[in-house]
Order: sequence, then structure tokens, then C-alpha cells
Amino acid sequence: MDDLDHKRHNLTHKRKKVSLIILGTVSGSAIVAGTPGINLDLAKQVFLTIADIAMCMLIWDIYFEKKLYNKNIKSIVLELFFVIIVSGITAYITSKAITVFGDRLIQLLGIMGWISIGAIAALATILLGTSWGFYCDDLYRNNDK
Repeated sequence: MDDLDHKRHNLTHKRKKVSLIILGTVSGSAIVAGTPGINLDLAKQVFLTIADIAMCMLIWDIYFEKKLYNKNIKSIVLELFFVIIVSGITAYITSKAITVFGDRLIQLLGIMGWISIGAIAALATILLGTSWGFYCDDLYRNNDK
């Protein structure tokens, strides 16, 4: 296997790992957000935010784990800080919007509102994970040249 084939194989392997992480996070988010529960909005927001942050950190780690070991501690801390801030802000806004919008859906649709909330949470996590995955993939490929 030549160097180009090895890089392609490596990138394909990374993309598969990212897909599995997104799928796992989507499943958990849909279940938690769609589970009926009165007065659990704050707990659901916390879970969704932490799950999305963890997903983004794992995706970042898949692409840049080996490169991080070659950097000094200051660079590593700055990169991880950037990942946590970006994913945290995005995840918090998303989870807050889901719970606020979800309250209205429950009033309108009853039990179907809970199912809709789970679907919306899954879609939001898919969008966040996919866009973050594309960003990391692009950054990895362009920095590898």
C-alpha cells in the first residue's frame, strides 16, 4: 500500500468512527429529549449540552489525536478550549431552543409532541455532529498537505 492509499484508508477509518459517534449521540439525545417528564427541562438541557460537547471533543480527538502529542501544552490547551467553547455555545443554544420549542409542541400535540421533540433533538445533533465532522475533516485534509 503506497502513501496515498494509506492516507485514504486512514481518512475513511476516521470518517467511520465519526459516523458511529454521531449515531450514538443522536440516539441518546432523541431518547432523553423525547422522554416524557414534567419539570425535567433543565436536566434535559444539561444532558443534551454535555452529550453534544462530548461528541464534538471525540470527533476532534479522532482527527487530531496524534498531532496533539507533537505540540506543546499551551497549543493543546488552546485547541481544546476552542473546541469546548464552540461546541458548548452551539450545544447550549440548541438544547435551550429544543426545550422551549418542545413545551409548545407538547401543548399542541400531546404525546406526539414528545416524539416530535425527540426527532428535533436528533436532527439538531445530526446537524451539529455532521457540520463539526466536515469542519474537522476539511481541516485535517488541508493541514496534511
